[in-house]
Amino acid sequence: MAVKKLNLGEKILAQRDAKTNTYKLFYPFNCYGDNNRRLTSVAQISIQKDGKPVSKFPMVPTMRKKLVQKRFLKNNETFEEVKENVSITIYVPLNEKDKVIVVDRKYRQILDAIMRELDEYYDKKVYEQENSKRKFKYADPELEKMLHSDEDKEAEINKFLKSFDAFEVVIEDKPIIVGRIDYAGFSGERQFEILRVNFLNFDKENIPVSDIHSVQEKIKGLKMQNNGPYPNI
Repeated sequence: MAVKKLNLGEKILAQRDAKTNTYKLFYPFNCYGDNNRRLTSVAQISIQKDGKPVSKFPMVPTMRKKLVQKRFLKNNETFEEVKENVSITIYVPLNEKDKVIVVDRKYRQILDAIMRELDEYYDKKVYEQENSKRKFKYADPELEKMLHSDEDKEAEINKFLKSFDAFEVVIEDKPIIVGRIDYAGFSGERQFEILRVNFLNFDKENIPVSDIHSVQEKIKGLKMQNNGPYPNI
């Protein structure tokens, strides 16, 4: 089921600083007009506070509710609701240059891979919903809608995109490469790099609202400076 690309390009790119457990923030993709921009070339966001530059910010994981089947049933309760950090695995296609496979981490390709994985995630949720109905006579009203409508699935993905402020692409020291067949618009077998993506929100208990507004103003200023048009991903 095809999903219309929404506004992932508006989201901030983050990178965790292991020493301070805070995050460096980088400008969203739609601040640039260059589709060939790589993650390593994205500019870092810095704000002024009390006459000093601030370039690291506290963030917390985005959480989502998840229904899990209980191992030991009690009072005939089959499911319980838990919360988990939102994290996904994405598959980024590799390029071939002079018969050598090379890693290709263009910003645009990363965003495309995230959207593709979100599409598959909600398709899988619908499949799980159908199985739950057959096995446990259980139905989730929100997922029930997605059994019949692409528009409702788009709405669910859009709601998720609105739920976080930034995303972190976790890059390992050594690339993890796998082959997939007939995936991501490619026919036959193709090599992909596996990356993990975490979703984050500003830690509003430990960051003043004024700092968040300053970050947003910096982003707005770069957009105006580059004077669009900005990709809507």
